[in-house]
Amino acid sequence: MNGVFLAGASGIEYFYTPYPFAETGWHADPANYAFGYVDESGAWQLVYLGETANLLSRMRAHAQWQAAQRLGCTHVLVNLNADGVRVRRVQERDLVARYRPVLNTQLLREPKPRVRRMGYYPGG
Repeated sequence: MNGVFLAGASGIEYFYTPYPFAETGWHADPANYAFGYVDESGAWQLVYLGETANLLSRMRAHAQWQAAQRLGCTHVLVNLNADGVRVRRVQERDLVARYRPVLNTQLLREPKPRVRRMGYYPGG
């Protein structure tokens, strides 16, 4: 199966290779990954995006894979990425902002505004 370019909200394109989840012998590589499936039009639909320092240990018992399967996912799209955790997280957030995958609830929440306090507040 050929790879696919996924464009983030920034416009940057990232190359991902799809692998059938159950049939893949994972390696202990750092990577960004996505759980997805091909829809009727031939386009990839993504339901979860993540990053890891060790793809082998992450895929062994991923907490979201069963939920992704219930949504029709058949593949893990992988972008090997040894550029470090900061770079992987930037890529993850860029793609989450574009695709808004339903299982990325932790990254889709709107941040609560913080109240800036000035002055003296005596303890009660």
